Amino acid sequence: MVCLICSILGGRPKKELPELEYSGSLTYADLFHILSEKFPDVPLYLPDLVYATCKKEDIERFLAWDSTNDQKYIAEKFDCDDYSYRFKGNITVPPWAWLPVGIVWTDKHALNCFVDSDNNFWFIEPQSDRIQEKLEPWQGDKLSFIAL
Repeated sequence: MVCLICSILGGRPKKELPELEYSGSLTYADLFHILSEKFPDVPLYLPDLVYATCKKEDIERFLAWDSTNDQKYIAEKFDCDDYSYRFKGNITVPPWAWLPVGIVWTDKHALNCFVDSDNNFWFIEPQSDRIQEKLEPWQGDKLSFIAL
């Protein structure tokens, strides 16, 4: 049965949120060190004192569940910043909310990011669900800020 509100608003029926098993944790100081080593000149906004961590594969499962990338791109109405905020909002639910997942702005683009349980930093392109180690040229070459 299709959810009436979902069909009216054009969304998918609600699926069960994927389970998450934490793989470790990071303190504010740990996370600040990881990010400032990788991006020494980028302002960082880290609101919490402790973060849970997970494996990259957990984020991949969340992305498969999440419908952010199903949204239609509309210039100046639903564009890169809207995709990044939508994804951040969708993952900000227990137990996923305690992960170091955030928003990155560059000189050309907005996208998401996370730090995994091996302390690796990853970019997430919320329009395609692609997880990547480095920015592609069209995404920019200078980070403006990272906000978790």
